[in-house]
Amino acid sequence: MGNETEGRAIVGDILASLRSGSLTQPEAGYSAVIVYEDLAIDYARRGDAIKALEWAAFAYGKSPVGLEIRVLESELFDAVRNDPEFARTIRQIRDGIYERVLRDSEQFR
Repeated sequence: MGNETEGRAIVGDILASLRSGSLTQPEAGYSAVIVYEDLAIDYARRGDAIKALEWAAFAYGKSPVGLEIRVLESELFDAVRNDPEFARTIRQIRDGIYERVLRDSEQFR
């Protein structure tokens, strides 16, 4: 909302909580996927394609949904969408989702 200093402090607190493991514990009430998606959004809005991709990959590693498609295709990712590495890697991850879900669901057949 325009307060960069406060925003950086919040992101710093989130990163510290992730490092300590306290943020994504079940009792904390947060899903790691949502936290990772929010961090990917933050870095994407700042135009940091490398960090946005890192957190997006963590999100997809936790869930096939990873970054909700409406979020990924929104203006939140405009600053990094055309970065070749970001676009290529996100496409590779998303292309492999169906196969991953099929493979992982084999245990239920």
